[in-house]
Amino acid sequence: IYAVNLIINQSFVLLHPYYGKLIVFLIAVFILHSIYKIVDDYKFLSKVAPVTLLICSLAIAGFSQLSHGSLAQNDRSSSQDTLSNSAQNVRNVEFLETPNVYFISFDSIVSRPLLEKNINLKTTAYHEILDENFSNFKNFFADRIPSRRSLNSFLALDIEHSDALDAVQKNENFYTGHASSPLMEVFSHNGYETTTFYHGTYFGNSKGPYIDNYHFSTSYSGKNFLERWLNNPGGACEFINTKNLQALTFFGYCFAIKNDRFRALTSRPLKTDQLDELMVHLKRGAAKTTPQVFLSYIYSPGHTYTGYNPKIEETVTEYRELYERESKKTAAYMTRLVEFVREEDPTAILFVFGDHGPYMSRGISVAEDSEFVIQDTYGVYGGVYPKDRCREFLPETSDFGLTTPSLIARQIIQCLSGGEDPMMADKPLRLPDLGDGISRRYEDYFYE
Repeated sequence: IYAVNLIINQSFVLLHPYYGKLIVFLIAVFILHSIYKIVDDYKFLSKVAPVTLLICSLAIAGFSQLSHGSLAQNDRSSSQDTLSNSAQNVRNVEFLETPNVYFISFDSIVSRPLLEKNINLKTTAYHEILDENFSNFKNFFADRIPSRRSLNSFLALDIEHSDALDAVQKNENFYTGHASSPLMEVFSHNGYETTTFYHGTYFGNSKGPYIDNYHFSTSYSGKNFLERWLNNPGGACEFINTKNLQALTFFGYCFAIKNDRFRALTSRPLKTDQLDELMVHLKRGAAKTTPQVFLSYIYSPGHTYTGYNPKIEETVTEYRELYERESKKTAAYMTRLVEFVREEDPTAILFVFGDHGPYMSRGISVAEDSEFVIQDTYGVYGGVYPKDRCREFLPETSDFGLTTPSLIARQIIQCLSGGEDPMMADKPLRLPDLGDGISRRYEDYFYE
């Protein structure tokens, strides 16, 4: 039963790396061998059973492959016309123009008011690049945090839809294409090739059927073996998707890896420059005749590290100096992106945005200082290049009095479609429950 289950189980088919499959397969072979040993005691069964099992296994494997492939194709093709696979409040719209669109998220970029208020810096090198080349927005907040939830909620467009999926632990698969992303569906409907990229396997290590390309670095493992095999989409932890059971499985690893600090302890330094690899994919896409939509996450300048304590001035000063230093690299990355669009893809739209704040409030509870915690973790920054592109649809302050990455994506879609809104109904933008059961308004934490 176990051996047959592996053949038809999609999680096993997607299991990476290859030796993960090998280990599980060897266990299945051992079980099958034990069954044969029992069958061998009976002469009739010993002659009939091997042939019967072989025919059944081949038939099940063939049927599984065909049905899985046809289902994926049917799901993919149906998503071209409707959003039946995703948010009910999001609809397809027809674009009047189809330039390449690049969504690039940087880790922990923040506006000047929050930079000065929380990090005690007046400006950084990347602020100068943003002010010179990009349109700017006031009271910019992340939709959700941390990074994985931030980028996947961005792809959801409808944050209520993302939150509903989060309640059943299914909101982290948009980035890899293992779930149907409303944002990518709208672009795909208009003939775009859809791509995501990260210089590591933080978002997952296998591509699903709902995206054309999911690129991740093969030269950089990103995390240790256990996470790559157990926790990523298609990994062994997906066999047990109930939170209470995960706490007991694999000695608690499936549960512990959800913690950011635990993840930081198992991370490895980057071996190659992350933008170099990103630029390879951007240039390859720009050379195609098919319009491209691209989402990427760049870890720069980076948030506070494990061991940081806002109540210890030494760690605060150390991080401030690190942030200022790393911001120069962030500025260099942004400059290269601007130059790429200006020189090689002049009709394209480039939107850069922060995934979350720098976590200067790490260790402080919302009950202690809600303003500091919320502005520090949710307050971000970003802009659209060229700065005069889509200005009619990208006001400095939206009708909501604030902006979020998903709201900007929605406004870019309106720009490309002549004002057609992909959202069928406006919904109030609110912060999620931060663990105390209180529903908070963004307006109460404006910083500009």
